[in-house]
Amino acid sequence: MIKVENLSQNFNSNNVLNGLDFLIEKGELAVIYGRNGAGKTTLIKCLAGLIKPNTGIINFSPNNKSKIGLYLGHEALIEKLTVKEYIFLAGTLKGLLKDEIKSKTAELSQLFDFKDHLNKLILNISFGTKSKVLFATAILNDPEILIMDEPFIGMDLISVKEVINVLLILKQKGCTLFISSNQVDILENYIDRVFILKNQKIVLGNKIIDLNIENGAQLSNLVLKYLK
Repeated sequence: MIKVENLSQNFNSNNVLNGLDFLIEKGELAVIYGRNGAGKTTLIKCLAGLIKPNTGIINFSPNNKSKIGLYLGHEALIEKLTVKEYIFLAGTLKGLLKDEIKSKTAELSQLFDFKDHLNKLILNISFGTKSKVLFATAILNDPEILIMDEPFIGMDLISVKEVINVLLILKQKGCTLFISSNQVDILENYIDRVFILKNQKIVLGNKIIDLNIENGAQLSNLVLKYLK
């Protein structure tokens, strides 16, 4: 569960987020949409603890950092490490044992088809492969809460499908998923709750079941209508 109350953030007196309130229940897949510069990444960084909001309360359940997975974009990568070294570092920081990290690395690199890149410097792998490595590290600890900022950028269609399959498995296990995105169509058929961020505020925050939406295309049209 993720609960946010009265969250506001400004930089140099410029409001980026203004009085956000929302709740995501355990096991829900929630997506927040917004145009470029709307504040989605700032919100994600507040949830990740990288930015302290000016006002507001953020509560997680379980409130345990070892149970939270984060996908924060390519800026989180350390390009002078090999892929294997980076995953090992991420696993260590999550409190995993060496054998657990080794097993997970083998499993996820096979699943997301980057096993041939494990000994390459992150600097020398493709943009899409970097995205897959980031996703693998985000789920290393089998998280109960997963927060992701634009995870599908640079991924090919097969990789996107593989990531969605993993997200749905996590959801079935009760993982709470919160994803920011500009790509409405990718998750449109799987969302439980949708948020739209516009003019520093959440202008739509509803369960899909309460919106009388019958299919993903209708959701896409609704989001585009709000974002105009």
